[in-house]
Amino acid sequence: MAERGRIRDPGPARHPDAEPPKLHAPYNFVPINDVVVRPAWAPHASHDIPFKDGVCGRFWIRITTVTPLFIGAGDPETDGEDAPEDDRPKDQPPPPRRRFEIDGAPAIPGTSLRGLVSNTVEAVTFGDLRRRIDDWRFAFRDLQNPKNYVQHFTYFDHGIRNRAKAGWLKVDPATGRWRLLPCAFAVVKQSDLETAAGVPRFRLGRRQSAEDKYEIWLKSRPGGRGTRSVAVSFVAGPPGPDGEFAKGRHLRRVTKIGVPSLKAAGTIAGAVVFTGQPQDRSKASRTAPAKATDFVFEEPDGSVIPVPEDVREAFEWGHRDPVTGSPNREWAFFRPKLYKTETQPRRIDQFDGRIPVFYLETPGEPGTVRALGLAMMFRLACPTTTHGAAAQALRPDQRSGADADRAPDFAGTIFGTAPSSGAAGLKGRVRFGHGRRTVRGAAADEVERTVLLLGPKPGFYPAYLRQPEVEPDSWPPRVRKATYRTETGKTPPYARYSTYMSPAADDRAAETDGDDPPAVLRGWKRYPVTSTVRESAPPPVFRDALGEDKPNQKVTTRFTPVGGGTCFDASVDFHNLRRCELGAIVWALTFGGDARLCHALGMAKPYGYGAVRITLAPASDGPDGAVLGPARLEENLGDVHEGADALAFLARCRDAFEGYMADALAELGIKTPWRDSDQVRAVLAMADPQIGDRVAAQGLLDYMREPRAFQKIKNTMVRLILAPYPPDRPQAAARQAGAGDKTGAPAPGTRGYHVEDGETVVFVRPEGRRYRVRYELDGEEAVIEPENFRSV
Repeated sequence: MAERGRIRDPGPARHPDAEPPKLHAPYNFVPINDVVVRPAWAPHASHDIPFKDGVCGRFWIRITTVTPLFIGAGDPETDGEDAPEDDRPKDQPPPPRRRFEIDGAPAIPGTSLRGLVSNTVEAVTFGDLRRRIDDWRFAFRDLQNPKNYVQHFTYFDHGIRNRAKAGWLKVDPATGRWRLLPCAFAVVKQSDLETAAGVPRFRLGRRQSAEDKYEIWLKSRPGGRGTRSVAVSFVAGPPGPDGEFAKGRHLRRVTKIGVPSLKAAGTIAGAVVFTGQPQDRSKASRTAPAKATDFVFEEPDGSVIPVPEDVREAFEWGHRDPVTGSPNREWAFFRPKLYKTETQPRRIDQFDGRIPVFYLETPGEPGTVRALGLAMMFRLACPTTTHGAAAQALRPDQRSGADADRAPDFAGTIFGTAPSSGAAGLKGRVRFGHGRRTVRGAAADEVERTVLLLGPKPGFYPAYLRQPEVEPDSWPPRVRKATYRTETGKTPPYARYSTYMSPAADDRAAETDGDDPPAVLRGWKRYPVTSTVRESAPPPVFRDALGEDKPNQKVTTRFTPVGGGTCFDASVDFHNLRRCELGAIVWALTFGGDARLCHALGMAKPYGYGAVRITLAPASDGPDGAVLGPARLEENLGDVHEGADALAFLARCRDAFEGYMADALAELGIKTPWRDSDQVRAVLAMADPQIGDRVAAQGLLDYMREPRAFQKIKNTMVRLILAPYPPDRPQAAARQAGAGDKTGAPAPGTRGYHVEDGETVVFVRPEGRRYRVRYELDGEEAVIEPENFRSV
């Protein structure tokens, strides 16, 4: 943010055809269902006691690749707990991934086929999503969300005031409980610390973690008796909004600092405290400011505050990887220092068994701790987990009880379930054999590819959570703008997103205008298929030792796929399946018999790899041309079906499955026919490569490559969400947009956003060929190029 009272220099536009932010992704979601279909016969499913209408046997499927396909075999030299640490330079690409093969020929593992079919069955049979996902709890840090995040840390009263306080965290040796020792703190300019260090090329402002900063500081600052020290002495002014830096914020500012000692009146002993540097200080601009300060903490003031156990648990949740559960880099650095034992040497750089933290007090209860973290605006642990957000989609009568807790859903009855509390495990009754190559595809496709595979971000709520507060007929779709009341009585605007910070409706008081909608998962994640592959996103850039920016090849993936047109044959063996259960497998394999549709299989699905068509075969030829045998189905009542007759029987089972789902939904009060349900329509749409090609041509299946784009779309005036699939523009929105397309300047008072920085602005008046706008956040004005203003 520019300094208050100064007019911003708009600078040159990034591009003459700059476009507003867009939200797009290579994935989408089958809408989550509000009821779960639980078969009445599930408790009787067994390998030992036959169903009256049960069927046993084998049939064959042929998998034909539409786009190049790669399925990895794992790399034991780099995978697993015993793998050596990867110290390969960042500019060196990784070794190629090994391909899954049988007898030297590419193949498809049976487990991959099983997962492909079971995922489809789960979505179209209204399964219980809670049984298919891990129960993750996320941490929330979103500067674009003033209501759910920023107001926890700051408030406005003649300037910005902080709610966060500082302290030293220790462990009580007698009880093992955490204790907080409050202390005063001040902000210090990084440039002053760099000067005080007196070390050439010592830079705190480059993009790096807090651990990197401590490492470089401690290497440069020897302390007494051979130790290395974070101890400093400093002089700080009184708290206030005025000062050489951090203008407008009520903070104490360090005016002088010495390492290790400073001879000046009012000198205070303390320790330097670093936090992460998300952006290079040298790349800062008025529209994209970078962090330029760190902190100094004083000694404790003598008081002790107990840390409640739930606060400790929330802290650890907020500083773990939500997928692996391991501490993140910050917590992995500080945790050994917090739990330092007396047998370890007492070193100042280890903070003497204590670590610096920031904390928030419970409103109206000074001297308490309701949250703490390792930065002044730290991550808040979200109250809602993924399981809670999945349960929130269900009708109240289906969220709990014996059925919800123990009875398997339709897919679980077929494919089996793991043992859980209150329920025994159920063995699956279907097995998929490995797919062996029978026809070789296009040799031209079998060349090495290099792609960047980005990890999922399920905490990104504009895509992963259902957003019910959507503006009608808006395109692209966006959530409603609302207001909330602050302590000063003001009602600033904010984007009314549903986030993981929203507690479940069962845990909330009566709805009020200020409440946000509860967190509900979007649904079953799938990758839409296309008929061609797309170009990979470029790898991120790193700065080498010479200060040059280079692509980080270390995070890329290399592989050689099989070509389009390759055919694989695999067996499907099953035992004691009811006709409708067998029909569910057939429907999922062939999408109800539609030969146009494809599954997404294997690696690099975000770029269109692995589109395959599956058909049923009366018999299969092995790789050497030998006939492996015809399809053979045996009904428990004695009838046998072979070859083409078996395929006709499978078609009748598929019809029985569709009839069962129609009846099951009717019993649950769902009036929409099963084939017309949102769930089935979404599955079929994402399996249609013609739809995928059209969507991909618009760039809506690409990764968002600029990290700041994720922040821009959550701006109060932008507030985008991931469009349903396919993202067809509503006719009403198209008419409205067509009628509103005008040339010339907008009317005074028109709200919009600045394309470059994504901030909310209000059009004031034209000034020559430029626009004067006012920033809503702080009231500052700027003169910008017309292409940098987008009304909403």
